[in-house]
Amino acid sequence: MKKGISEQEFRLLCDDVERDATAILRDRRDVPVETALQRELFERLCDMLEIDTASVQATDLLDTENGYSFAIMQTIEEKMRPEFLYIEILGPFLRRASVNP
Repeated sequence: MKKGISEQEFRLLCDDVERDATAILRDRRDVPVETALQRELFERLCDMLEIDTASVQATDLLDTENGYSFAIMQTIEEKMRPEFLYIEILGPFLRRASVNP
């Protein structure tokens, strides 16, 4: 398992999801836009950190009321190296995801 994620790596993940939004949303089925983009970010984050998205570690995070946004925050808090203000990246991403057509 990869030890951690840097601020730059997390920023690039968010940028990549936004760049790929059209393709991601084309395959979303009946999932709301915001959820589809958050799910994609979480899956890419887990892939980068070599966390199995079907693992107990990942599924326990998704069993909360806030779902993917909570899972992303918890994963970042546990894996960021060195520490950074991830909410300054995640907050704008979530706002843009919630208004994405």
